[in-house]
Amino acid sequence: MFTENPFATIARELELIKAQQAETLQLLRSTAIQTAAIDEAPVSTDEAAKRFGIAKQTLYQNAKKIKHTKRFGRLYFYPSDLRAYLNGGAE
Repeated sequence: MFTENPFATIARELELIKAQQAETLQLLRSTAIQTAAIDEAPVSTDEAAKRFGIAKQTLYQNAKKIKHTKRFGRLYFYPSDLRAYLNGGAE
């Protein structure tokens, strides 16, 4: 009666774990890139106020201090710039 070497079994299982880990890391990286792209898209004043829990009037009053873009007469803010301003980074 022949049994398989336990070290060979461990090595094979370890290779499977490594392959699964590499696949998981690849999925995490692609998700992070997609999330970063969504987070960096400019948002309306309404969305910025909801997302950051501040009044729209506060955004309008501080628009000159916060990087933004204006399209069709409406202000759009970049979440990363708004976050930096709220943390005191952009004055």
